[in-house]
Amino acid sequence: MLNDEYREIITDALSQKLGEIDERLRQVVSKLPESTKELHLYVFVDQDGEGFITVRASLDGPDLHPLNQEIRDVAELFDQYVPHPEGEIYQGDFIVDTVIGFLEGRLNRSSLKPVSIPVSLFNPEGYGTVARVKLN
Repeated sequence: MLNDEYREIITDALSQKLGEIDERLRQVVSKLPESTKELHLYVFVDQDGEGFITVRASLDGPDLHPLNQEIRDVAELFDQYVPHPEGEIYQGDFIVDTVIGFLEGRLNRSSLKPVSIPVSLFNPEGYGTVARVKLN
């Protein structure tokens, strides 16, 4: 029961910010340098189990630092403290899977439509039971 409650808390937090997440993603797409090979949307959870969740855009291609400097002011799509219910054991895999499942189903595909490079949603630190999700 607690997992269902926590899933609802996480998805409510994301739902409240979905418009902002989508707008930031549109801004990232509008700033993509030509040399970008792939757009990654990383889902991070704090490793101490305190409840912080972050979704951040990152570009892949030659010269990573200059590429990512182009989007640095809009790269953070979501960053919020989402406390887990009392008695709930911290589960990084569960949190990442919940965020990926929510975003995969709700990100405005029109903001990704002009993107001809691969766009992936995943956790680069090994959390989550879901492998990399391709969004286009």
